[in-house]
Amino acid sequence: MNEQIKVLIVDDEKLFRDHLRTILCRHQEDFFVCGEAKNGQEALSVMASEYPNIVLADINMPHMDGVEFTKHLKEMSPMTEVVLITGFSEFEYARQAVQLGVLEYILKPFTEEELIECLHKSKQKILERREQEKRFEQNYLFASSRFLLELVDGECAHPEEAEKMLKEYKFSFSIRENSVAVLIRIEDYLKYWMGFQDKYAVKYAVCNILDERIGANWNYASFNAGGYQVGMLINVSEKERYSLQSELTEINHLCQKHLRCRIEVFVSGVDAGLDAIHRNWVNVQNQMNEFRREMIIPDLLFGNGSTLYKQFVQADEGKATKSRMLLIDALEFMMENFADPELGIDLIASKMYVSSSYLRKVFQSGIGRTVMGVLLDIRMDQASQQIMRGNTRISDIAQAVGYRDPAYFSRAFKKKFGMTPSEYELYCQK
Repeated sequence: MNEQIKVLIVDDEKLFRDHLRTILCRHQEDFFVCGEAKNGQEALSVMASEYPNIVLADINMPHMDGVEFTKHLKEMSPMTEVVLITGFSEFEYARQAVQLGVLEYILKPFTEEELIECLHKSKQKILERREQEKRFEQNYLFASSRFLLELVDGECAHPEEAEKMLKEYKFSFSIRENSVAVLIRIEDYLKYWMGFQDKYAVKYAVCNILDERIGANWNYASFNAGGYQVGMLINVSEKERYSLQSELTEINHLCQKHLRCRIEVFVSGVDAGLDAIHRNWVNVQNQMNEFRREMIIPDLLFGNGSTLYKQFVQADEGKATKSRMLLIDALEFMMENFADPELGIDLIASKMYVSSSYLRKVFQSGIGRTVMGVLLDIRMDQASQQIMRGNTRISDIAQAVGYRDPAYFSRAFKKKFGMTPSEYELYCQK
């Protein structure tokens, strides 16, 4: 998608400003005129409210010439590109502006093509700079998360060095003060129900809520703990721990209300010091692992009426046996990888480090189902969701749920639901 660049036109002659606007309107897929000004002083006022990407200005203006205007503009907005319009007699004067960061100027008279080419050069610089800034931010965030992971994993030996790095990455959190470790897990059903971009957008939104609500009350550092997990270190006293718990509960309500997802939150005890950070992190990881053994799969995933899920929920939840944990892990693996056409009992068993025959026994004793029957249910449930979301190309749906042959997929779908995908679409629209 082409990106529009905002242009401010600055010239003391109205007819010439109108002429420039007319040209730019013919190239509105690239450029948008966000304002006009008849001199440098007026342009600086417009700058404060419109924030243009490019300023197209005549070098010869009353009250404040183009070079003087550029000097003030660069102090106000260093990243704004300036294109100076100059006559031949003013050419040497225009070259002085290069020292102020003006890399583009155009000589009168010029054609429409020459002007647009000049503006495209400035646009390209803007887009390249944005890409560089984006890469820098990504690298910065990656490096800061990696440092915090090393911190919680106990790989930082010196408190002074760790404090120095926290300041360098601009975290308000301090090792010297009392703190808790918090592990936030976005429920696994996101991986099943949402597309790739949707689920990462949800994680990003959850992080924004956490940063805004926690940052308003406590000093903290947050990091990507992998997958659908967010880690936080929060400076909090023993007395404030209850308030923090209440705030995290409220954040969960916000996530349910606005993002239609739930989060699982695990909070350690209060302690201080470098070693305590590692102990606290191990504590919340243990809490999460124990919770997984008890909860198995989030309730919301089971609430859709699927026979598989109802049977699984009705299984004896009182025994967190080794075979039961194998069943949990196998189901989660199937939900994450159902789109792989190579997925079958042998591959699932190898990923679980058990034999295919043993995996069959675990499924049969645990939920009374075959492995491939469960995989079929997962794929068909996902296919029906795709149709309800408006994706009606059979070949696309088939590929998305692990079928290479659309015709074979259609037969499997009809066998499951008693109607073809096209008939199911019409049924959903009633």
